[in-house]
Amino acid sequence: MAALGGRGLLQGVGAGLRGTKALLAPLFDSGQNGILANTLSRFSGDAAKSAAQSTVPGVQATLAEQTGDAGISQLQRSLINSDPQIAKMFAEREAQNNAARLGLLQQVAGTPVDLEAATAARDAAAKLRYGQAFQDSDSQ
Repeated sequence: MAALGGRGLLQGVGAGLRGTKALLAPLFDSGQNGILANTLSRFSGDAAKSAAQSTVPGVQATLAEQTGDAGISQLQRSLINSDPQIAKMFAEREAQNNAARLGLLQQVAGTPVDLEAATAARDAAAKLRYGQAFQDSDSQ
């Protein structure tokens, strides 16, 4: 009987320690990371494990963007709506991401000056080829 009482006492002490640990967890980095991991797990299931990085250089996509998961997207919106500082951080990241995307587009498509030069070169080459084609047809 005393052994049962001792076991119950140990279980009670263990539960008390776990409860204290849970109360103190938000005060430490490791506890905050654990809370974050548990929250992501509840909202996303396995989606966080399949997150894909952006293929655009310089873009730092959020986890919601990387996974396309509705639960994580809802969590992100809730965070943005809960705190103006967090909303500002997301807005700044989005502005940086848009600048990186625009930079890549400009590298691929070129600037308006590049387009103008390419159009002029194309027109000059076409004029030359058309002239040659008409000369060949006239000589036949």
